[in-house]
Amino acid sequence: MDFRTYCITRDDSGRRIDRVARRFLPGLPLSGIYKLLRKGLIRINNKKVTPDFVVTEGNELGIAEVLDENLQKEVFSAQNGDVDIVSMNFSIEIILETKDLLFLNKPAGISVHGEHGLDAVIPSSISADNSLSFRTGPLHRLDHNTTGLITFSRSLTGATWFSSCVRSHRLEKYYLGIVRGNLAQNCEWHDLDVDAKEMITCAVPLAHTLKTNEPFSLVRFRIITGRKHQIRIQTSRHGFPLAGDGLYAGGVPLNGKTYFLHAWQLYFPDDRPNDVPEKLIAPLDARFRQCVLDLFGMGTFALLECGELDWSAYEKLQ
Repeated sequence: MDFRTYCITRDDSGRRIDRVARRFLPGLPLSGIYKLLRKGLIRINNKKVTPDFVVTEGNELGIAEVLDENLQKEVFSAQNGDVDIVSMNFSIEIILETKDLLFLNKPAGISVHGEHGLDAVIPSSISADNSLSFRTGPLHRLDHNTTGLITFSRSLTGATWFSSCVRSHRLEKYYLGIVRGNLAQNCEWHDLDVDAKEMITCAVPLAHTLKTNEPFSLVRFRIITGRKHQIRIQTSRHGFPLAGDGLYAGGVPLNGKTYFLHAWQLYFPDDRPNDVPEKLIAPLDARFRQCVLDLFGMGTFALLECGELDWSAYEKLQ
């Protein structure tokens, strides 16, 4: 029986053979992969291996040609590395790109996943092009209308490190939001989501306004956990919904479109890679900046533009 062979790269190393093989046959369930391994139609270094065999860099993956003819060719084809994300019908600001990670400033109205999401248009990395099983992709999520920092993997090393930081809560994520009501003091909210998983969010009010018929607060959020719609749910439950968030009782949008929530800052631990700084900041988009100016004044706006705003600094402006 003839086999086509592929070399295991650094970004494939350390993965089980059944996981690597599934990248070649994405429509086949794991039970089917196991069957092919038992029959020797998928091999390592021309030898049968069990599904839990861990591949290492330099191993030779062999797939029987009878299978290879039916593979989805896009798995092996080169990714469109010359895609210019600015030439799409939306513009994405690159905050930082390293050999392992890519940090973008996501606009409102764009999904992270899906056919028309960011993961469908962000160019593949060199590591992914050379790898049999690794694919670039988002390492966390932001809601469709939430703006700000979103992180994509560029290598397995970057994906592993970033995901480890998220799981161990060593990565500090800060958001900015505009809520209805006068949030007067720092809060730490503990709630359960629909799956009874804990949600923890710290909220710090930065500025208030009474210029309109009702009060609004500019709030900095730090999420300790990362549940779906966490900030949107908890602000609503505690009586300060994001202004304009119709799904969670936020009322009519201030700008006639949607709510204001921005993934503002990421703080990284001391064991970060050499090419990753201690902190990254995503600038607010024009819509958010204008709303801050209208509701909270030039002083607050200026401090936000510097990426530094806290109670003490704000009070000095009054």
